[in-house]
Amino acid sequence: MLAANYIVSRCAAVRGAPLRRLRSPLRRVPPRPPLRWLSVAASSASPSADDGPRDADVSGRAAGRPDGPRDRASSATAAILRPRVRGKHLDRPWHLTYLRNQGKKGGTPAQRQAMRDLWPTFGVDVATHGAPPRARGGGSGTTARAFAPPPRLDFAGDLFADAPRPDAPVTLEIGFGLGDSLVEAARRSPTRNFLGAEVHRPGVGAALMKLREAGVRNVRVVRMDALWLLRDFVPPNSLSDACVYFPDPWSDAQAHRRIVNPFLLRLLEDAFVDEPVSSSPGGVPRRPRLHVSTDDAAYAAHCVAVMAEAEARSRGRWREVAGWTEEDVLAGAAMPGRSARTKYEARGVSMGHAVFDACYEWGEAREEEDAGAKGERLERGGPTIEERR
Repeated sequence: MLAANYIVSRCAAVRGAPLRRLRSPLRRVPPRPPLRWLSVAASSASPSADDGPRDADVSGRAAGRPDGPRDRASSATAAILRPRVRGKHLDRPWHLTYLRNQGKKGGTPAQRQAMRDLWPTFGVDVATHGAPPRARGGGSGTTARAFAPPPRLDFAGDLFADAPRPDAPVTLEIGFGLGDSLVEAARRSPTRNFLGAEVHRPGVGAALMKLREAGVRNVRVVRMDALWLLRDFVPPNSLSDACVYFPDPWSDAQAHRRIVNPFLLRLLEDAFVDEPVSSSPGGVPRRPRLHVSTDDAAYAAHCVAVMAEAEARSRGRWREVAGWTEEDVLAGAAMPGRSARTKYEARGVSMGHAVFDACYEWGEAREEEDAGAKGERLERGGPTIEERR
């Protein structure tokens, strides 16, 4: 009411003044352009020779290092990958990969009740800022302040202390939706631990109810941006798998908001375990893996291009796992939890969409291959949707 009275009085004061005089203090800030390092060209899987001067590391030239094609993901995100050390608000230099809409009233009455009753059992409250600032050095005239970084999550000692195996490998599912695949994976692999990240409050409430019905104890859920979670709170060398099932596809014009991007891969490289782990006790050890599913053809082509570029950048440390079977899915070695059909998968299949499933492994660098085989692999760019039907 006060704001309306102020506007009326202000309009009466100027009496016919140009509207821009009243709107100038409230002018909108232009939208931030997409980050260049998130724009992946589907036509090329490796940096072009023409990208040298344009993509050269400016900081490297200033330091006297030789020019040359840079690692697009690493040099462009050097500051972004640095953990946040001050302030309680989200330092988010990347684009949101989700919508802020939380549904009508935050979910159904049953979902809201589950958030109140079951969150203390399955939920994780992340401390998003560190300790209060303290003065550096001694003396009363000191004005500089030092901020403690936010604490990392303690999987074995805190989150999964009550799980059957607190020190078991941890699988992160990014955007678990209504929790179908998360609950299925935890039910089929009781000796592994699972952490789900979701921002949609109704989906979290639905997942909590399903976790209670399944009676599993090896699952924890966190309600926050998965990229922020990975950058500042997931300990390094702690994840054995990461799953991205049927994410928001976005359009090609909004491709910079897709969750499968070079920034996510760089964060996973730090979070993945260094040594091979087994999917079950007594199983064959394997390298950590990223599992991706989508029913959107444009998103599938985007994933193929992103992973082909990552494979070229990492000299083969990222590579696709071929030949996995339904037994691997049931055992959790490939696509854990995909034996249960999610709501979004069922919707896509009912519309006649083909489902794209891919499993990528982060391992040792591949030995040098001959030029003919390398050219054929880069030209092919990866499997197509038709090959996966």
